[in-house]
Amino acid sequence: MENKIHPLQESTVHLLGDLYRDKNLPVTPAMLSVLNGHYPTVDAILATLQRYANETIVAEFISRNSDLIEKTKNEIREQKEQQEQTHESDDVTIVEEDTWPSFEFINPYEVMKSVSLAAIEESFSQKLSELCDEELVVQIDSVEGVGSSYDCTAELKVTVKSKSKFR
Repeated sequence: MENKIHPLQESTVHLLGDLYRDKNLPVTPAMLSVLNGHYPTVDAILATLQRYANETIVAEFISRNSDLIEKTKNEIREQKEQQEQTHESDDVTIVEEDTWPSFEFINPYEVMKSVSLAAIEESFSQKLSELCDEELVVQIDSVEGVGSSYDCTAELKVTVKSKSKFR
């Protein structure tokens, strides 16, 4: 089976890496894919471009590649329309969407990736210092997502130090 790489995937690889490494912006799924050595999905790329459209390098990329971005959005729209038509033409009885409650699983690992580690460390340090009545500093050594998409947890490995050696 041949993997096809979309032109938008190819043209954004360096941009997405730069957003994380050079700009230190919160990680998006597209940026994480690039950091892990994979091409992100086209939808994830478009979401990242939209999220960081005010960043100079993103704005320049969007202006240089506006035709490609618009073409990609049209392709996605057409694919969704085709899928909807296919589902409508199936002989299977479709249950009204309103009869089933919709659930969205919360993935703590994904939620934590949207916040900088420095902000999490600072918050933990403040709360732990208040709780223990001692100035403590929390340092996050690693963050790992564990479990499946519906039963996911985030495991943190932290080091707690005293802010000063003496009282």
